[in-house]
Amino acid sequence: MTNPSTENLKIGAMVLAAGFGSRLRPLTEERPKPLVEVFGRSLIEHNLDHLAKVGVSQVVINTHHLPDALPAALGADHAGMELRFLQETEILGTGGGLKNAKHLLQAFDLVFLLNADAFVDVSLEAMLQKRAVTQAMGALLLKQVPNVADFGGIGTDENDRVVSFVNRIPVKRPPVQERMFCGVHLFEPRFLDYLDETANFFCVNQQTYPAALLAGETVVGVDQPGCFQDVGTPERLLDLHWEVFSGANRLAHLSPFSRFEEVAPKRWVHPAARIEAETTVGSHVLIDANTRVEAGAHLVKNVVLGPRVAVGQGTVLERVVVQSGTEIPSGKTFRDCILYPGGAIAVKKGP
Repeated sequence: MTNPSTENLKIGAMVLAAGFGSRLRPLTEERPKPLVEVFGRSLIEHNLDHLAKVGVSQVVINTHHLPDALPAALGADHAGMELRFLQETEILGTGGGLKNAKHLLQAFDLVFLLNADAFVDVSLEAMLQKRAVTQAMGALLLKQVPNVADFGGIGTDENDRVVSFVNRIPVKRPPVQERMFCGVHLFEPRFLDYLDETANFFCVNQQTYPAALLAGETVVGVDQPGCFQDVGTPERLLDLHWEVFSGANRLAHLSPFSRFEEVAPKRWVHPAARIEAETTVGSHVLIDANTRVEAGAHLVKNVVLGPRVAVGQGTVLERVVVQSGTEIPSGKTFRDCILYPGGAIAVKKGP
């Protein structure tokens, strides 16, 4: 639901989805990282859900690695938003990607920019409200962390205006606080005028924001707690699931279990799943749509079965996330791993 201060504005977005996902190989050799699934849905779908909630009408998605996979999986529409895909013949970076999409993004009053391959639990509405109140050209989602220097801090004054940017602009006065940038942007289209017109590959954080700030533009930080999880490694992908299952990571804006029936405490099953008799299902287990679990299978604990998964007879699974379309042979045992149609990725022991 859009607030009154933005209801007459045309809001667009760009989702960056062109990367290789190298640290998740070989999983990302068969699907681009934005289509890696968390709780049975792709990372990019979770992020598109955020955009739909705040009235975005069109989303531009750049592609490069396995470029046909995203249009095939997502189609031309998501929750009423038009999806436009731009294939990059070479990786352009955040700045080059924005420049390549500039002709589409200039049509909007405001533009969100998100990464497709991170799991974030945020309120984009809060960013819209903060920008409306301050009339800033841009807003960045920030989070307080104890080791901010490790990430490169963005400093703000008492009014949350950005006054330092990872040591890339002169600091005229010390910031009141420094926080970590979480990779979610909101800006007016004139921000695009600060893109480097001479380069093909470049980064907005390294070049464009410093240029805009040095020109006197106002950018504000929007502080939010919550989950901002890079799932770029198999370990982080599994840990995210177990942290949400256990309650250590509490989600405030995403509802990954709302599609399921909680048939027993901490046991979620989609109505379109089929579980045969004599199957043992423990706690912290999620079974998605059109998934079949054969008789005698043992889902011990911390198991996520994505859509269209087939679990054979007598199979034992524990601390396992299974991507869509995977067929698990009968009689196999898998622990601490990610399973996908092409194989398995072993991960260090979880909880």
